[in-house]
Amino acid sequence: MLLALLLCLPLAFGARAIGPVTLALEGFVVEDQVLRIFCSAEPQAEFMVSLGGVDLPVGGAVPFAETGEGVSYLFIADVSGSIGQTQLQAIRQTIETVADGLSERDNVSVSTLGDDLYLQPFVSEPDDIAAQIQAIAPTQENTNLYHSMVKALSTLATHENCHAKKVLVIFSDGEEYSTLGITFEETELSIKAARIPIYTVAPIGANPSNRYAETAKTLGSLARFSPGGLHFVHQLTAASSQAIAEEILDSVANSVVLSVDLSEFRPSGEDHLQVTATVEGDGTAIDGYAIPTAGFPVPNETTPPTEPTPPQETATPDADTVLLPTSAPLPSRSPEQVPLSILAAMAAVLGVAVFIVWAFVLRGRRPIDGMPTERITKPDGPLLPGQARTVLRLTRLGREEQTIYRAVLVDKIVVGRELSKCNLAFENDRQLSPRHFVIERGADGPTLRDLRSAQGTYVNGKRLQAPHRLSGGDLVKAGRLELRGELQ
Repeated sequence: MLLALLLCLPLAFGARAIGPVTLALEGFVVEDQVLRIFCSAEPQAEFMVSLGGVDLPVGGAVPFAETGEGVSYLFIADVSGSIGQTQLQAIRQTIETVADGLSERDNVSVSTLGDDLYLQPFVSEPDDIAAQIQAIAPTQENTNLYHSMVKALSTLATHENCHAKKVLVIFSDGEEYSTLGITFEETELSIKAARIPIYTVAPIGANPSNRYAETAKTLGSLARFSPGGLHFVHQLTAASSQAIAEEILDSVANSVVLSVDLSEFRPSGEDHLQVTATVEGDGTAIDGYAIPTAGFPVPNETTPPTEPTPPQETATPDADTVLLPTSAPLPSRSPEQVPLSILAAMAAVLGVAVFIVWAFVLRGRRPIDGMPTERITKPDGPLLPGQARTVLRLTRLGREEQTIYRAVLVDKIVVGRELSKCNLAFENDRQLSPRHFVIERGADGPTLRDLRSAQGTYVNGKRLQAPHRLSGGDLVKAGRLELRGELQ
């Protein structure tokens, strides 16, 4: 009895087992001159942050529950033919228990999965959430699991009603009957790129068949690709619903938000973010990824005061004197220096002209990455007089300043990462394929078609499976690129 008492003492005082330090970075937001990073980590760790190779001061590391911010939860309930009524009841009960633990700042979408992902709006009123839960009903559809996961991640990343903190919870037995051609490897890439925590719940009971035991393992591996993701096997009991819901809520509440001072950081367009977490006695963990910094605030620079320049006497110019327009007094030069400076200026102007000709003529009038263009013509020739054409206005959205591209569409416009293969290229976006999608001119208007890209092209939140005729205001997402198209 004494031995048992001694063994229980550490549990009574909340001791934890010493293990490796964990760190997994989620997304981030920039507010004024503060970079806020969401991550799965231990709040008591000592954090170091570098961006673009520059160490930045960490102003604080607090559990998410202490920030007072909201969370956007996207629940996906598998309602395909392989899910029975007992499983559906366990799914509803688990979602209800999670919903009971949410704050008024959170919002929820309870969507269903079958042949497709059937998305519901994000709501926050308890009655609206309850109505979506009760709408979960069985079908005899197949399970397009991978397609639905990719679509769900895209929705969380782009939906206007989503908070900065996002969570995806999937209830499924893990079976996949995809007819849409999305592979496990493509799904893995999408999960790692999205950096949104995923919790997977397999409602297969305590003694599943070998078939469902294996599919549940596959489902769990997808969760572990995400930052802080967890996998659960539901025992189809009320106690299991309660335990899973509590662990999901605790995991979200105990995730960490880092505040990093950007007042001394100078953005370069895209920089590598790296975070190091150290817990004394446990070890160190490191995680990082490249982030776009083009829209980050530029540090304020103050110019040191200069000594006042004493007034200089001016003389009436002779007839042969040439006055150059300038707002500041010119330094005195000898007669031999003036022609050299003029030649240098002419050489600089000529160099700029040569560069423009090389960039826009010799290279097929390809736009430089990130720079607006006033016109894009078809790759195989210039616009001919009287030739039919369509004018598009493409507005690039995102954290960075909006950029507008006016495109004269004669035949087609290819968009992607590789400059030599595209009319409009974004070379810094590593999530784009070399040739990602094409906009083609047609009799009924411009049509957008995905070029078998690795991560897909999305229009208004839906992944393209067939050519899509563009209409005014369509939102196109590919990689980190977001474009809103309008006809002119």
